[in-house]
Amino acid sequence: MINLILKTIKTAKNISLRLIGEVKAKNYDISETVVISGSPRSGTTWLAELFAMIPGASVLWEPLHIRNQPELEELGFTWRTIIDPNADWSDAERLFSEILSGRRLNIHTAKMCGFESVWNRKFWVVKFVRANGLLNWLTQNYPVKPPIAIIRHPCAVISSQMHRRTIHQTATDKVTLSEWQGGPPDIALEFLKRYPQFERVLNRVKTWDEILTAVWCMDNYHIVRHAENPFVIILPYEKLVLNGKKL
Repeated sequence: MINLILKTIKTAKNISLRLIGEVKAKNYDISETVVISGSPRSGTTWLAELFAMIPGASVLWEPLHIRNQPELEELGFTWRTIIDPNADWSDAERLFSEILSGRRLNIHTAKMCGFESVWNRKFWVVKFVRANGLLNWLTQNYPVKPPIAIIRHPCAVISSQMHRRTIHQTATDKVTLSEWQGGPPDIALEFLKRYPQFERVLNRVKTWDEILTAVWCMDNYHIVRHAENPFVIILPYEKLVLNGKKL
């Protein structure tokens, strides 16, 4: 009985949020949306919280999180989807039109903002991890501000990941040690399709620290390889910590 009541409440909240999102999105300009992206444990949450302090800002939390939104897998999304800049993917285009305009509202994506915040929203702050591989495509297809890609030193990121999860858990975001020991898993194979020059390196990855390092490198290579002509604003985490007031 209690489970039924809780399920009903959850459904009602999701429907209410979706309706509010639809109403508020009608006159919303996507160019007002701020996009934040980075590796897990790189400071994306902290940066989103800072933006949330600005009057009128509402945070859309992890709209590509597959476990909380399983319908994304049906569309072809993975934990680290890579979309080439000139890709023609109508389902992804429809999805991101919903995300960037605030239509993709549910209990999960609205976890950092209540009903009042959503209703009084002036602009959205969309917070991702594991989305660096599609940011170039995003900027090619939507009139958004350059996304903010926060990059934190790999040793700090890996230490945080290892501290937060036990060695027996999937500390590499849905990639197990045995999968790597049998050869690079799906997330690495998708990466290697675009960057085959790294195959030899990734084939040698075996230990947990090597896996986490490889994942960090793959996440951020999409960004740093364009550092001379960036399509994003590259924000070093350490610079934000030391000189945040000047930024």
